[in-house]
Amino acid sequence: MTDLILSIVTVIYLLSIVGFVIFLYWVILELLRAPMGYEDENGFHLGTENEEKYE
Repeated sequence: MTDLILSIVTVIYLLSIVGFVIFLYWVILELLRAPMGYEDENGFHLGTENEEKYE
């Protein structure tokens, strides 16, 4: 029984690490794609600079 609990905890731990790495990778990509200070009036990062800024 303890082996089952240990294996479940290990799987959850590994999944959380993988999810955290993917989250960090996404945050870094977002920061590189939309530099700091390039935000709209609501504080959301806009897309890449070559998109139309004003419609």
